[in-house]
Amino acid sequence: MFFQSLNKNLSLIVGFLVVSLVFSSLIFPVEAVQAKVWIDLDKDWVYDVGEPTYDTIQAAIDAASQYDWIGVNATLYNPTGDMVKENVVVNKRGLYIKSVDGTAIVNASGTNQPVFKIIVENVIIEGFSVVEGTYGIYVTSANNCNLTKNKAYNNRFGIFVYDSDNCILIGNHAYNNKYDGIFVEKSVGCVVLNNFIANNARHGIWLDNSNQTYIVGNTIANNKAVDSGIHIDSYSTGNKIHYNNILDNTDGGSYGVFDEGFPATIATYNWWGDPSGPYPTGQGDAVNEWVEYKPWLNESITKAKYTIALNAGMLDALDEANITIHYNTTKPVEIYVANYTGNP
Repeated sequence: MFFQSLNKNLSLIVGFLVVSLVFSSLIFPVEAVQAKVWIDLDKDWVYDVGEPTYDTIQAAIDAASQYDWIGVNATLYNPTGDMVKENVVVNKRGLYIKSVDGTAIVNASGTNQPVFKIIVENVIIEGFSVVEGTYGIYVTSANNCNLTKNKAYNNRFGIFVYDSDNCILIGNHAYNNKYDGIFVEKSVGCVVLNNFIANNARHGIWLDNSNQTYIVGNTIANNKAVDSGIHIDSYSTGNKIHYNNILDNTDGGSYGVFDEGFPATIATYNWWGDPSGPYPTGQGDAVNEWVEYKPWLNESITKAKYTIALNAGMLDALDEANITIHYNTTKPVEIYVANYTGNP
């Protein structure tokens, strides 16, 4: 009887403890463990205990292997909202570096260096604010890189792509830079899609000796220098400019799009800030004689998508609309989808 009573009491105590632990965990949930910078081994953008952690982005890059994912927790990286000073060199092929839980702000530790310098191919940089460098993001001799949803401001150049083919710049903001918002030099096949490029002291976009660049769905506004919206030098050919908002680039006789010479740049289906089209035939931002601008849009663009279709496939056209385009072609075909209220 004594042992039966003891066992019963122990069972009651254990049961009480289990219930108490469950009850306390419901009232006082255990906070998830977080890390400032970590190598995301399972590639889900959530820090898991045991994944390698670091105090700086550069330290994580130095420890990473090719094609690793590196997460940066913005609330821990900038705990008081202050900028963190780093000059980050990405020298491991295929790294995906992303700011999570907000936008991490990275300040160049020296004004004569870029904030991010990418020197290898297939790198993705997403979700950062990059400030006060020679370049916010500098891509050099690094093909197939992707820059997504970054903010580059208060630099000399916002984003600079040099000798790097087939790079994609999508959803970035490049503004308030001392020279150009986006500069593409000696590069082929780059795509500049759905970016906001404004209030730069020189040009919004400069193409220098770069070919087959596709500039689609961007807002390019209030850039300051002469020929300030988009400048295309005489060594750049085969570039196409479609479905953009190009407006208020008007200081000191400025142009919305300026091409230095033959052959002409195709810049059709753009909004020039006025339904009458670009100056001198209309009242919108000006173009020079080496820009083919007809037809133009009579309303502004909110979003666009672009792809080169080959063989069979599908394009999910726009997030806001239930539109899917199926294609089947034996030769490359350009497909543009844009969201705007008027007709071309």
